Amino acid sequence: MESNDSERATATQNCGEVELPPRFSSGSADAGHGEAERGADAYSAYRRRRHFASLDGVRCVSILAVLWHHSPTIDFTPLTRGFLGVDLFFVLSGFLITTLLLRERDATGTISLRAFYMRRVLRIFPLYYAVLFGQALVLALLKPGSEMAKGFFDVLPWYVTYTANWGPKENLFAHAWSLAVEEQFYLVWPPLLALLGMRAATWLLVAFLALNQALDFGAFGPESIHLARKLASFSAVGLGVLLARLLHSPPSFARIAAWTGNHHFVWLPIAALAGLVWIPGDIGGWPRLCIHLTMAALVAAVVVPERHALMGLFRHRLVRHIGMISYGMYLLHQLCYIPVARVVGREPGWKTPVFFALGTVATVVVATFSYRTFESYFLRLKTRFERKR
Repeated sequence: MESNDSERATATQNCGEVELPPRFSSGSADAGHGEAERGADAYSAYRRRRHFASLDGVRCVSILAVLWHHSPTIDFTPLTRGFLGVDLFFVLSGFLITTLLLRERDATGTISLRAFYMRRVLRIFPLYYAVLFGQALVLALLKPGSEMAKGFFDVLPWYVTYTANWGPKENLFAHAWSLAVEEQFYLVWPPLLALLGMRAATWLLVAFLALNQALDFGAFGPESIHLARKLASFSAVGLGVLLARLLHSPPSFARIAAWTGNHHFVWLPIAALAGLVWIPGDIGGWPRLCIHLTMAALVAAVVVPERHALMGLFRHRLVRHIGMISYGMYLLHQLCYIPVARVVGREPGWKTPVFFALGTVATVVVATFSYRTFESYFLRLKTRFERKR
């Protein structure tokens, strides 16, 4: 079954949890505030930041879009595009992971794949498998032999092995298909970067993106579009990778900063996305490509200048908190929606905003508890795998 637009909505990202280790930087996130955000000063300020604070705001927008999409549907095109939140998460993931790896290489001379994978395992696996096997246990004990249990256990191997993006999607854990995309990206891209170097790896990536766009435009026949839909998520990740590569290089950073370094530039990709969500029907081909490019521009607009027009909103305490716990919100929100649906119902219309509000509050509360009592233990262990110069 192909990963159609509705299925893409079921994702959110662990990508939001990547923080650049302090040993790979020479200053804090606020170090560039007093500098002119242009030229060498802007590049120096960008390289010193170990945490891009405004990206918590981007994560917040992305996860809220996904939660909205999983609320009862309102049949009005712009309000049916919540699934695009996952695309933004994918772009963000490619950017953050590649920035982390490039800075590690510059600081230490190498990329430690062992350290990288241990940090990712500690961030992703504990909650993922706790929720997955928790659901399996509940179904085995409370609903043995039911159709729901049978459907879940039939597809369980896909989710245990992080290959669900290639398998069936109609089950209780269907929203985890996007994490399979993430894990496959982690499996392929860091070794390519470590073994081939940035130049050769980038050319391979560009070739893949070009091939996928050709497939998506039907260059090899109608059947090629089906394969392109399977690969579309990797294209979003790939554009994030390219953005990281361009911003890591002083010449290309200067060219990008000439546009995105403007305090008000961030409104341009916001306005463009607001217009693109009105496109009716399928968004394959040019619409999808334009959306992904615009998302990459949005990421650049909030990481190149530390100060931008949306800085106050994206750094609001609640917004940053939601961004910080977005991974847990993704994994837990469908479970939190179950009691909300029993109280409010799932009929679309006026109940949709009520369902969304209650479901979001419940998800934030549960995800916050998970983050503070469970996930934080494993996050502290990640420091054991930070590279030293």
